[in-house]
Amino acid sequence: MVDPLNEIRAKLLFDVVDAKRRIGWSAKTGLTTSFEGGHEVELVIQRADIFGKNIKFSKKSPPDSLGKAVMEHWYSKVYQDAITQGVDDKRVCILLKSKENDKYACVEESLEEYSPDEIEWSWTNKEKKGLQGRRKSDNKLKFRWYPSGAQLFERFVVPDGIDVIKVAPRRLPVKTVMDFLIAIDTLESSGKK
Repeated sequence: MVDPLNEIRAKLLFDVVDAKRRIGWSAKTGLTTSFEGGHEVELVIQRADIFGKNIKFSKKSPPDSLGKAVMEHWYSKVYQDAITQGVDDKRVCILLKSKENDKYACVEESLEEYSPDEIEWSWTNKEKKGLQGRRKSDNKLKFRWYPSGAQLFERFVVPDGIDVIKVAPRRLPVKTVMDFLIAIDTLESSGKK
């Protein structure tokens, strides 16, 4: 357990690691409007501040150069954290949920690593507010990067036949929650877990 007051915690890519089988999962959660196969969900995968790290880049730089720098930054993180965490099999798992929090599904897939020549980069608009990366083989939008927040997003496709879990959420009254938390706190402080 990390003591947040006395230790610095590094955010490593793989949130869950099976050390024995050397599998690592980068766990994500995202809202979706559909659980149908083929629906796309866009999620933040990394903060990539290439302007702050490298003064040779600006919004005037060619989009492909910027995109390659963003991907280099991302894959450097993937590579370094895989070594640090002892991961050979790199994966992504995504908990998808409906806006109403009544439907959930889990998607798991290999973490895809593209070579620079597989993705073509362009600005999303003439104001250069965002950069988008399309897979050359099928023109599918795979990545977006926004200079203002330096966040890199990846698009994931919901697979066909995904199992959706339906729940009936209900909110507990505040008093019930507080009584429960106080009871737990009392048990912990008395040593009776």
